[in-house]
Amino acid sequence: MQPFIRFILFSLLFPAASSMAQQPLTIHGQVVNARSGEPLPGSSVRIPTLGIHTLTNDQGLFVLKLPSKQAADSCVVSHVGYGTRRFRIDRDATGRYPLTEQSLSLAAFQVNSISPRSLIEKAVQHIPANYLSKPHVLHGFYRLTSRKGGDYFHLSEAAFDCWHPDGSGRQRKLRLLKARMEKDVTPFNGSDNIIIGMQPGNILEFDFPANISEHPVLGRKGLTEHQFSFAGTTTVQGRPAWKINFDQRSDLRKSRYKGAVYIDTTSNAFVLLESYLSPKGIRYWEAASAGQRALMQLLNIHEKMLQDTLTIAYQPAGDKFTLASAKSTSRLRLYSPRLRFDFQALSRVDFVITGIDTTPSLPFSEAGVLARQSFIERHSAIDTTDFWKDYNYLLPDFNTDSVAMAIRSRQSTVWLRKELETRLRKMPRDPLLRIDSVLTFYHTKGMFHGVAAVQRNGAPYYAKAFGMANRERNIPNDTATVFRIGSVSKQFTAMLIMLLREEGKLTLEDTAGKFLPGFAHGAVTIEQLLTHRSGIPDYSSSAAYLPEILSGPIPVADIVRRFCQDSLWFSPGSQFRYSNSGYAVLAAIAEKAAGMPFEQALDSKIFSRLDMRHTRYGTAPDSGRIAKGYEGPQPELTYPAANMPGCGGIWSSAPDLRKWEAALVSCRLLPCDRIDSMLLPRSDYADWHAGYGYGWMTDRMLFNASRRHTLQYHPGTDAGFYSMEVRQPDRGITITLLCNNGDFPRFDITDLLLDILN
Repeated sequence: MQPFIRFILFSLLFPAASSMAQQPLTIHGQVVNARSGEPLPGSSVRIPTLGIHTLTNDQGLFVLKLPSKQAADSCVVSHVGYGTRRFRIDRDATGRYPLTEQSLSLAAFQVNSISPRSLIEKAVQHIPANYLSKPHVLHGFYRLTSRKGGDYFHLSEAAFDCWHPDGSGRQRKLRLLKARMEKDVTPFNGSDNIIIGMQPGNILEFDFPANISEHPVLGRKGLTEHQFSFAGTTTVQGRPAWKINFDQRSDLRKSRYKGAVYIDTTSNAFVLLESYLSPKGIRYWEAASAGQRALMQLLNIHEKMLQDTLTIAYQPAGDKFTLASAKSTSRLRLYSPRLRFDFQALSRVDFVITGIDTTPSLPFSEAGVLARQSFIERHSAIDTTDFWKDYNYLLPDFNTDSVAMAIRSRQSTVWLRKELETRLRKMPRDPLLRIDSVLTFYHTKGMFHGVAAVQRNGAPYYAKAFGMANRERNIPNDTATVFRIGSVSKQFTAMLIMLLREEGKLTLEDTAGKFLPGFAHGAVTIEQLLTHRSGIPDYSSSAAYLPEILSGPIPVADIVRRFCQDSLWFSPGSQFRYSNSGYAVLAAIAEKAAGMPFEQALDSKIFSRLDMRHTRYGTAPDSGRIAKGYEGPQPELTYPAANMPGCGGIWSSAPDLRKWEAALVSCRLLPCDRIDSMLLPRSDYADWHAGYGYGWMTDRMLFNASRRHTLQYHPGTDAGFYSMEVRQPDRGITITLLCNNGDFPRFDITDLLLDILN
């Protein structure tokens, strides 16, 4: 399964028909385990008389659209390992479809001394008799998504028909009916050379019985490279099937597969294939196409496969079988030293045959037929809210409209930056003029409202306010306006811990349990908390805790007791995973070690000593202009800022943050070697291409200036307030961006300003 950059599988769909205007019937439902009530994802829902079919999504939900209310009276529902049931269709309704687990006795089927490989070879011999060989058309649908961390950067869907003149696999054609795509090139640093998509060739190749001789497991060569073992019997599509496990040979220095193939016991037909890259050989993996490898080498783009799974299922079509569905999940590391990106991408394709037409007598005309190596995504249409209204399709497991909007928003910033860079190339080289042009450009586009402050050679260089601090009261921002700074607050928590260490009140090797008796994760150390290696789940991302966090002030100790004792993500110290909970626990430790409330400790040991009069934890300072947070046109939902202790909750201004930077440079609060220790990268924050120290990140790839300079930074997010604090010590450069208008292109702006300053 090798398209360019490889995120590919295949799919097909049931097209609009004129009969759909004749009182169509829509069936909604959920397939569940009859005993437990748990949803059964990947269940098959068919109307055999119409050749219509779909699958359930991860919640067991499905939707089927019938041409008319008179078209059918029942549907057939099945799932691997469960009995097949027929349910009556009598009206538009949403219902539950329970299936009962079904076990089969091995004794009921005589395998005798037949070897697993012999069963496979027999199934290969029976392919001409078992699969639909007369001319037919498969209607299908696929959805392809790709994510970096929790953010989708690609979403595409397509409906199309596939013409099969016979069962040999020759002369098959794919005709596109409808497609849509959203993509964001931000993960690739704006490069549009990376193609993510599906090709007709990939779709056609995955009907594996039609190409059995070339199959990597069941073909002639594949049979010699894998070991097979009999694993009993189960039910597939309500029929008994042999299960045969396979894995690549231990002596093979290639990347091959592990999984299981299921063979119908009556017909000897392949009915299900589950495979993934074998752990024995995954280190030898490389892209299958020599042309693709050569092109990627030319572009200096590299990929490393970390996970690759594929499931292909077949369904009855009268007394024959035909392709029913497929699901693929791939996890890749994608990196390019030249284009400066390096991240893990998780790609998933869900494919379903939604209809079968066995009546066509003529092949497709060339109109709409796609070449095998063309990318389907290049033929996408403009999206609308009723894009799939006339089609059967696979229900999504997420809000596709919201994801599409998020992708468009991020992609729009890419084009805006290109537009701005074109303008900058025509401008005078004066740094001040260019800095102001960058910030004014994004402000006029409605993307930055706040304060920008720049230091150069350790001295103030640029400061300007944009937009309104409070729209309702018509109060503009000024250069001293106070904002919430979100996770930039972690720098101050880390400093407080280091100061308490200097006073001999704690060590970085101390455990949380030393200060917080009864804490469920008392064995985690202070250093693990500082570097996000504690494994404590992030309470701020929990939907269950959100209502309490928003409802009213909660003491630091109660935040830890109520929200920070969930089961660990991983063994402490074994991995990195960003978690606000870790810094909340640090705030509770600081209170105990300092013998005073967290707010008082911050003020007495940092803010007052540095004369940061407009900086405070929890509530806004008494003096100064206070910004109100907005998310676009709407005021952001307010909540007690102190409910994010240690990890957020601090109010500050650009002038106060300048005093903070001066204290770091002059080593006013700590000896210089201790400050260097704070800034030193100790964990790999792969999603952000950074090393994480104590409350600070050191960039590796996000900013162009990192090629020649050390850049230490931290972004912040807090309910309508977004911020960025960046320092480049070798030239005394500091950039402070404080915004109260929701998220803004803070990385793009920072990158552009650093390029100008350097």
